[in-house]
Amino acid sequence: MAVQYLKYTLKFNPTANRLSPKEKSGVLIKNEEGRITDYMPWEEFGDMSIEFLLNALKEKRTPKFILNGWKTIWENKNSQKFLNHGFNEASNRSYVKLKYLGDLESLKTQIEKQVGKTRLDFNGGLTREAFEHWVDSLSLETQKKIDFIEDPYPGCQDNYYRKVAIAFDFLPAPEDCFIKIFKPLREVLVPAKRIVVTHTMGHPIGLLITHAIWSGLSNIDKRESHGMLMPQIVENYDFPFKPQGEYFVRDQMVVERLIEEMENSEWKVLR
Repeated sequence: MAVQYLKYTLKFNPTANRLSPKEKSGVLIKNEEGRITDYMPWEEFGDMSIEFLLNALKEKRTPKFILNGWKTIWENKNSQKFLNHGFNEASNRSYVKLKYLGDLESLKTQIEKQVGKTRLDFNGGLTREAFEHWVDSLSLETQKKIDFIEDPYPGCQDNYYRKVAIAFDFLPAPEDCFIKIFKPLREVLVPAKRIVVTHTMGHPIGLLITHAIWSGLSNIDKRESHGMLMPQIVENYDFPFKPQGEYFVRDQMVVERLIEEMENSEWKVLR
């Protein structure tokens, strides 16, 4: 069997970040043995395009993260439950992920409303000067509500500003990186003191693969997941997890529908 691919479109409501349109494209890739993995790029933040990846596969230059995805058994039952932290909302959850969407004053107000810790994602959207000025403007009480700030400005290589921790996702992580946001379907694991696992917000199969990889990371604190499931912002897919108290667990009925859908889909041969 040749390598095959199946493109898909996600419809976000609202937009996933300050630069993205409401529709994003991704691709499922099936290898010669019939194993499937997912790739959903964020080109606006530096990911390779779908076409670049497909060309690399044609030339037998398969990225390791694609190989890791193919190796992962996502179809089988998996009882590992995870805490799904809040997303852009006021809640009493232990962590809430907040995105910078262009309004620093609004972001400050959101942090102040949270009961638990906040994890901020700037997607490199500020200058260093604007970022430092904003942090300096926060009260000590507000600063203490911040667990970490992800990718604050282009070229950032610092683990802290004042006492606020910095996390690295799309930005190249320094060798002594303290917090690494790890997306198994776009990269290989980078050593860090804290590894926070999340997914690329792609296809539900990509989420299942990410969950299976997270479940197998025995040296990682299982509480260190981050935006693993955001069903309220994607309109056109059922998500393969369901709530169980404050946790989420695998929804096997949805998984079985996904498997059937994959069997009946019209895959294209990569030529």
